[in-house]
Amino acid sequence: DRAAPFRLDHGELNRSRVLYGAVGVRGKVVAEAVDPMGATDEATGAAISLGRHIVAKPSRRRAEPEAGERAPYHTASLVKGKQVFVVCVGQDFPHDEAEIVCEKLSVMLEPLLGTSTRRSASAASTRELSLVLESEVARVNSQGRVDFGARVF
Repeated sequence: DRAAPFRLDHGELNRSRVLYGAVGVRGKVVAEAVDPMGATDEATGAAISLGRHIVAKPSRRRAEPEAGERAPYHTASLVKGKQVFVVCVGQDFPHDEAEIVCEKLSVMLEPLLGTSTRRSASAASTRELSLVLESEVARVNSQGRVDFGARVF
């Protein structure tokens, strides 16, 4: 009688996590981050495609699945002028928290975007954006909640 080995179900894990985050300027992704825990999950691949599509065409986005629809993920995005901030989250991640993640990303990344929106954006500024984005995705996923200043959701 051997116990069955423990197996982590990535599908269950991804239901309440940020799967993908992206920042776009003028319809192009300038930085993106994928949750490493779900990087091989099929839903994460679909979330990446959707996030990139939203960056390319922010006016044609759908934030939440229709009532009764059970997609494995949903998105939130924030458009500020020519800048777009997108997060794709698992189906159990609260939509209002996903919107707060977008708001927080905009506050954190706008100063850096000021340096990368020029035509001569350097690889260093793009890498810096990616590092901040990756760090925030990891932080949100490790805490299981969004900390926005003094308010904790």
